[in-house]
Amino acid sequence: MNELLIKIGEQIYLVIISVSVAILIGIPLAVVITRCKKLEKFTLGFIGVLQTIPSLAMLAFFIPLFGIGVVPALIALSIYSLLPIVRNAYIGILNVPSDMIEAANGMGLTSWQRLRLVEIPLAMPTIIAGVRTAAILSVGVATLAAFVGAGGLGDFINRGLAVNDNHLILMGAIPAAILALSLDGLIGAFEKWIKPGASKQGSKKNKLLIFASSFLFVVGLFGWFVISEVKYNSGKVVVVGSKNFSEQYLLADMIAILIKENTDLKVQKKLNLGATSLIHQALVRGDIDLYPEYTGTAYSGILHAKQKKGARQIYYSVKKFYQKKYDLLWLKPLGFENKAALAVTRKSANQYGLRNISDLPKVPRLSIGAPAEFVERPDSYLSLVNTYGLKFDEINQMDPGLAYEALANNKVNVIMAFSTDGRVKKFNLVLLDDNRNGFPAYQAAIVVRNQTLKKYPELNSELNKLSGNISDEDIMELNYETDVLGRSHKDVAREFLLKKGLI
Repeated sequence: MNELLIKIGEQIYLVIISVSVAILIGIPLAVVITRCKKLEKFTLGFIGVLQTIPSLAMLAFFIPLFGIGVVPALIALSIYSLLPIVRNAYIGILNVPSDMIEAANGMGLTSWQRLRLVEIPLAMPTIIAGVRTAAILSVGVATLAAFVGAGGLGDFINRGLAVNDNHLILMGAIPAAILALSLDGLIGAFEKWIKPGASKQGSKKNKLLIFASSFLFVVGLFGWFVISEVKYNSGKVVVVGSKNFSEQYLLADMIAILIKENTDLKVQKKLNLGATSLIHQALVRGDIDLYPEYTGTAYSGILHAKQKKGARQIYYSVKKFYQKKYDLLWLKPLGFENKAALAVTRKSANQYGLRNISDLPKVPRLSIGAPAEFVERPDSYLSLVNTYGLKFDEINQMDPGLAYEALANNKVNVIMAFSTDGRVKKFNLVLLDDNRNGFPAYQAAIVVRNQTLKKYPELNSELNKLSGNISDEDIMELNYETDVLGRSHKDVAREFLLKKGLI
């Protein structure tokens, strides 16, 4: 419940601030284009084009410029809120009755006085309707802010997708829906109160009360957010990141607990930071201090290397490259390898005699479910095509957590899986042997900024306690407990560290 309240607060903060920024930019912009018709088509067209950019793409685009966290999320949300506000304000001002304009001019009002005393008040219901639309849209889009570490209710949704837990998904989705309906009702009531000729409910006293309440609400939220940021960003703080799947959450919790228990450092976790390229940028920029990574992923995704090498060679290749180019240090491997694999149901394996990846052409129509990275990364789809000559009739890009359900329900007949995933055991899947070494080695290790180690030298010895301490059997059992039995990542991580005598 405590976490839920925090996430609701983060969601409200994102929505209120972004819509407020859009109002401050959008209404003056609408006034300008009503006065200068030459700008009308260009301005509305340009804002319309921005609205068509997929929200995840825009968030990803802002990461190299602004890093991860609240800033890129607020910028993206403000942009998405602009169109309904600008368009409604423009239409509202433009549709003020001409006789009212003539009367104002006849009274000798200046252009500014006419705007302030006549046009804006008469257009206000239409303007508020635009704000209402923007706020509701913003609540939905704000759930995607979790992909860039900005928090909010999207954290629950992403974690639920990662571990295929509908309760977690609903824990994010239901409060988001309630928040959208609440904002819609509140702004709708405000819209009625400010209508010309409204009843005494629309009196100045009530308007002032609503304005004061809204102002205090925004200020309170802003203060809450600043205090929470100061809490994390003051003193000795280490920021631990993770990608967007269950094993990463588990490893991030292990690292965080280890640091908190054995040092006087504070820890902030920024989980669910998406694909390799995004979290790598966050590490290089210093938005996070460390995260768990896999050698094969870095070898192909960051080094863009295609030459086939053994596990030891790949580790030293990425270690040397990261040190030289990014001033990042790869610690010693954790002890397990999360091998990329192709998985099929046991029924399919028996039906077509599937034991190796090279057996897959026996299947009449190949349809695969895999993360979006699968198609792009040279160590995945392209490697399979080049090494095995495979041709997939259908490639379905989907969240890793959903792929297992899709395979179990016969929506696809093969999925991109991982050898340490507990759901392989849950769904009784068969991992096909990579008999031609199409995939590189994927040893897990912690990647950390050298600047962070220099600043907090005690980190080095603590983090290295995990090196060589997590076997393939260990991580598969831990993943099974979280993904299948539904246990908390934090609880499972703590129990494991206690068992190993690390805390």
